[in-house]
Amino acid sequence: MRRLLLLAGLALLTAPLTALLTAPWASTALAQETVLEATPRQDWRLRGSIAEVVSFLATHAHRPLRLDPRLSGRVELALRDATWREALQAAAAQVGAGLLEDAQGVLSVAPGVIPSPWELVPGPVAIDEGPLAEVEGGGDATDFPLGWLTKQQSHEGSWEPGPDAAFAPGEGRVALTSLALLAIVGKGHTHRFGTHKASVNRGLQAMKRMQDERGGFGAEPDGTAPHLAQALATQAMSELYAVSRDFTLKRYAGAAVVALRGLQQPGGGWAFGPNQAPNTFVTTHAVLALKAAHTAGVDVPKRSFELADGFLARATDADGLTGFYAPGDGISLCLGALDEAPRVPLFSAGASIARVFCGRKRKELRPNFQKLIVPRRNLLEPAYWYLGTYGAFQQGGLEWTVWSPLMLATVLPLQREDGSWRPMGLWGQLGGATATTAMCVLTLEIYYRYERVQERD
Repeated sequence: MRRLLLLAGLALLTAPLTALLTAPWASTALAQETVLEATPRQDWRLRGSIAEVVSFLATHAHRPLRLDPRLSGRVELALRDATWREALQAAAAQVGAGLLEDAQGVLSVAPGVIPSPWELVPGPVAIDEGPLAEVEGGGDATDFPLGWLTKQQSHEGSWEPGPDAAFAPGEGRVALTSLALLAIVGKGHTHRFGTHKASVNRGLQAMKRMQDERGGFGAEPDGTAPHLAQALATQAMSELYAVSRDFTLKRYAGAAVVALRGLQQPGGGWAFGPNQAPNTFVTTHAVLALKAAHTAGVDVPKRSFELADGFLARATDADGLTGFYAPGDGISLCLGALDEAPRVPLFSAGASIARVFCGRKRKELRPNFQKLIVPRRNLLEPAYWYLGTYGAFQQGGLEWTVWSPLMLATVLPLQREDGSWRPMGLWGQLGGATATTAMCVLTLEIYYRYERVQERD
């Protein structure tokens, strides 16, 4: 029977992964089913079924661990400087599961249950047909909504969630202020220059007040998505630093990166909040934030991108369709009635851009991108428009040539007379018209806001 062995020292660092768990060893000490004395943090290499891994870690930790009988699949895990619990969490994530702890402290590995109020939108992806419209020439559609956004700003400088927003007040304040600043800064306005510099400066001061001494942004840990709010705030501070070149902002962006990296789980992904399984949606936004920081000149270890890419790869099936926790478990998110949610491949759109920023070549990710459907008037999902447009822009060529006019034909006719967009899709449910408008502006800014990643041969 295949045995799981935990090895410490030089052998762990040099032996091939496949050998660590399967090969016979010359050393009689290592040939025994012996659990080595553990230090609080150490290196791990585990390979086997999830049942074998859980059984081994239970023995190692000297405590009972339960495995839901519905779970199966294989685990291949290499971690440095991790606790046994982090190893267990990473192993669970590889089979689309998470950790649950009861009142007696008993840990269970259970299928990833999406936390309330989220709902997973199941496949298949909607048939790629629906009404399109031609876009008539005109002025820049991003100027008008920026003025509307500044009018929604509070006297304290933040943007607040409305009464119907799913965000908790603290995380909603962080997330909406971040999104609004990203939209305004994307047009070139900063606290130093531009028509909206006063608004940006007030927003920046609000962000500084919300950031704690460790770089976190103080969102409630039991809120809807505190780690998503941290990712958005990190991206906003990084892009404001990059555009303004105000070097006093580097320490704020750097501290936000440290806090965000601290939320990355051993398997490479990020979750909505503490004690939850990592998912591809939050992981995508975390990668976008780290990429913005790296581009601005903030130090971001390459390992963070490598781990994130591994997590996104494991959540993607052989045909290029990315799931939420694992392949095949859903294609998108909503917070309302499932029958009203557009069936768009949101997670594949996110992976198509995030993995480019993790170092993958565009041609490697073409199967991901080919799972996307072009924007349509009957599929109103700004979260998808943004990530899909970002991915199409990075792909370039025919993909961008086809996608761009269809995106414009979908997004622009929905703009209201005051420059805003009505609440739509996931962001509409999370943060109302402010979040939707910011996301639509970010979508329209992509083609001049970002450069394509330069690939090495």
